[in-house]
Amino acid sequence: MAPPGYTAPGIDAVISADRAVWQQVATQVPCLPAVDVVATVDSALSAAAASPSVAFHVLPRERKRLLDDTPKPPLKQPHKGDGKGGKDGKGGKTGKGKDKFGRPSTGKDKTGSPSKQTAVPAALKGLDPNRDGTPLCFDCNLAHGCKRETWDTAKGKQCEREPRMIPASEHPCQDADAHHVTPVPVEGSGPLTEEAGLHLKFSLGHPVLKLDLLSRSGVSVLWDILQSGQESGIGWTLENPASSLFWATSPVAQLSRDLSACLRTSVFDSCCWGGNRKKRTALWSSLSCVQQLSQLCHPGLGHTHSAWGRLPDGSWSTSAEAAYPMPLCRFWAAMIGKEYSSRLPCAEDDSAVNWTPATGLYRAPANLGLFARGRSPAEEPEAWLLNIGVPCAPEAFLSHAAAVAHPSEVQPQLPVDLEFTVHCLETCATADIASKRCQFLHSVLQRASELAPQELALHSRLAPHCQRVLAGKRLLLLKELLNGLGHEDVSLVDDISSGFRLTGWLPPSNVMEPKITAPSESAADLWRRRKDINSSIWRQTQPGKDPEVDSALWQATLDDAEAGWALLLPQSDCPPDEILLSRRFPVVQASGIRAIDDFSFNGLNSTLGTCEKVLTMSTVHTVSLALRLLRSAVTRGLKLLGRCFDLKKAYRQLPIHLDDLPYAAVSVWSTDDSCPRVLQMFSLPFGASGSVPGFVRVAVALWRILCRLALVPSTLFFDDFTSITYASDASSAEATVHLLFRILGWRLALTGDKAQSYSAIFQSLGVIFCLHPGVDSAVTVTNTESRRMEVSAWYLTKLREDSATPKECEQFASRIRWLAGQVFGRSSAAALRTLLRAGRESRPYSPRPLSAELRAAIRWLLGSIPKASPRLWSLETKRKLHLFTDGAFEGGKASIGAVLCDSRCAPLAWFVPASVTSDWLSDGTEHPIIQAELAAVVAAFHVWKQVLCGANVLLWIDNEVVRFGIINAHMHPPSAMALLSPLLALEESTK
Repeated sequence: MAPPGYTAPGIDAVISADRAVWQQVATQVPCLPAVDVVATVDSALSAAAASPSVAFHVLPRERKRLLDDTPKPPLKQPHKGDGKGGKDGKGGKTGKGKDKFGRPSTGKDKTGSPSKQTAVPAALKGLDPNRDGTPLCFDCNLAHGCKRETWDTAKGKQCEREPRMIPASEHPCQDADAHHVTPVPVEGSGPLTEEAGLHLKFSLGHPVLKLDLLSRSGVSVLWDILQSGQESGIGWTLENPASSLFWATSPVAQLSRDLSACLRTSVFDSCCWGGNRKKRTALWSSLSCVQQLSQLCHPGLGHTHSAWGRLPDGSWSTSAEAAYPMPLCRFWAAMIGKEYSSRLPCAEDDSAVNWTPATGLYRAPANLGLFARGRSPAEEPEAWLLNIGVPCAPEAFLSHAAAVAHPSEVQPQLPVDLEFTVHCLETCATADIASKRCQFLHSVLQRASELAPQELALHSRLAPHCQRVLAGKRLLLLKELLNGLGHEDVSLVDDISSGFRLTGWLPPSNVMEPKITAPSESAADLWRRRKDINSSIWRQTQPGKDPEVDSALWQATLDDAEAGWALLLPQSDCPPDEILLSRRFPVVQASGIRAIDDFSFNGLNSTLGTCEKVLTMSTVHTVSLALRLLRSAVTRGLKLLGRCFDLKKAYRQLPIHLDDLPYAAVSVWSTDDSCPRVLQMFSLPFGASGSVPGFVRVAVALWRILCRLALVPSTLFFDDFTSITYASDASSAEATVHLLFRILGWRLALTGDKAQSYSAIFQSLGVIFCLHPGVDSAVTVTNTESRRMEVSAWYLTKLREDSATPKECEQFASRIRWLAGQVFGRSSAAALRTLLRAGRESRPYSPRPLSAELRAAIRWLLGSIPKASPRLWSLETKRKLHLFTDGAFEGGKASIGAVLCDSRCAPLAWFVPASVTSDWLSDGTEHPIIQAELAAVVAAFHVWKQVLCGANVLLWIDNEVVRFGIINAHMHPPSAMALLSPLLALEESTK
């Protein structure tokens, strides 16, 4: 039973508790158990039921007060009277003149009745004391001011009556004199005197603090002000000309290092915001919105700049540029308002009425989130909450739309460790970075020498096959470096020492995103069927069509055995029974023959369960790094270079767990013996699913050490470390990478295409990067010639043979997706979907004739992907346009319309053509609103093609199906795709 004033928990509380208990179980049992392991959910359920977060939901809750309740008067306290000690001030039980403890009253602590208390001046009611609790002087806070004698102290002024603080009380709109206004001191900065580097002046009645940043105390005052604002949630910005020596002073550089976590930078030319002259300004701020102010002038904008020097009235032109242009002020104010509107919480209503503020219809979908996909309010058994959106005025919507930034205008986001390294490069001199690297490498070498005996002892305790694979690797040194970084993958070095698992559930590493992929088969069941599987694979191990390829595959097998990564078992006439076989097949690449161990063929990959999704960086992260450094390189007049560091035989440098060795054997055709041979793998095979998460964990750890400790800016894609830095820093970065990996015992490729030195044009991930830090200020990405030729050869071969297996279609679809991501345009999406659909058919290894649709897709890809233009990212400021389109279908007639607006959403042109009707209804569509909405976009691109060319266009569509269809470059039905295809072609033509 609930106590008075509280309500007992109802069915809704039970439902909430049930949801909470299962959430607790999900956190305690993050992975589903294997097929042959007893479930552990019951024990986790019992533990979660006793959790306080679950019991909270079934506790009695305070009953809400009704709106018409009248507040009750406060209870009288007997001991608070007039000091006479009686009841109601008359003495009471304690006797006259005694307090509540029976002691004689002195009469000095009389509080009196509320009506007799000292009245607080009306102007001071509701005011608080200082932050440290020191009360303020009454007279100082009133209009007439404090007339007593005052003197300066370490904390400000004090009056003669009592040590009360006197703050600055002059209103900005009144006339202010130096003896009337006293600045409030910043804690820790000391007295604000000229010796402290601070001068107080006035501008238009406002107190202005001028700091001497050449003095240590002046920098300390500035640091205290910025730090105080940061702790209080107050934004701050430092402004100076970009060419000013202010940014190069050592106190400012030290300030940037102290505030590196919250520092945001921006550089812009005033002429890009309506100014008359090309005045380049640099900003440091704690607000991320200032990065959207970055606009640099270039000849393509056609600006006419006024000359510098004296003006006709005799004044200097610099005085005319003292104020920001008004368009910049408006945009800046809008950005600050938008940023703080997302930070400030809504005011709480003290009443019991739950009130939801009105919201615009264009924001309602993001704010609702009431029901998950597939649920309908009509099917809910109980009452449900409904948020009603209020229609938004067109002016308000356009104001919101004008504040939306184009994706090319947004500052690229980098991982935290890479952000730290880039910030060090931007704020420190090249010599300082090289010195820090030398100090780090010296300490690593010294620690490696100290740990040498312990490293030898650790390697002697490893399994024999792990000793061969891990020879030369300093595991304890790696563990210390990761512990110093606070690396989340705490069991990495232990897993390296024991080897990585290929079967069962893999434990979470805490460095990748959670995603559960359950095994579809048990390793024990697969082991029981090993004889049948081995016999089938043994029979299928036969020579291929090309003897040279077979010889290269056999030579690669001998090289693996000679390097200690595998063991070649003795020749036999029948397959062995003590291991589980898989098959090894060759893949012809431009660099030679690559041996692939297909462990999906025998079902081993189906026995692996993971609770994380393997994530690496792509060309997008490399381009983001290049653009970030390119901005600072342009400002500082530097040149960018890049290169790729590749781990040699990356997977072969890590061992397999001892318990999974019987599952890691492959059958290969021996050209020397003319019979199948068995290769027992000791290191991670390239075709096993368990090899990928294990190796990525190691690669992420090495990347963090390279970025955070060695200060080498780089991105990671499996075994490729792509580094981009300034030309003056290239030699130091290259030597640091080679020495660091050599100390830790990891082998890098020292010859070949992936061992080239830093260059403005370099190759990585099969992609060519070109850095243009000059006038263009751009980064271009395109596919290598060998990749294009390889894809073209495959297309021609399949068209000539007129057949392909689903497995071949699936493998080449993944390659096409990668190649299409490095060229401009999205029109290959439809053909790529056709190729993927063919790869999902049954019997993946059985060839079948090409269908008409698949043949047309292959022909289209052959003529587009190898010849497509490279992708280009530029710092050049482009014109931004907003295109609003709409379509309607009413009464059997369709109509379309569009409005083209500038960057501030001011209309430039519009059209409403005559109603159009076509054969949209012929493909079974009853209400072709999708086609009508899409037709408006196509027509707008046709009409304003010349205007849209070379501009950053934001397309506004009120139909979600059409919006996502344009994003994915694919739509249904065919009539909609027929409209989308020319739109994609128009998009490529307006590059």
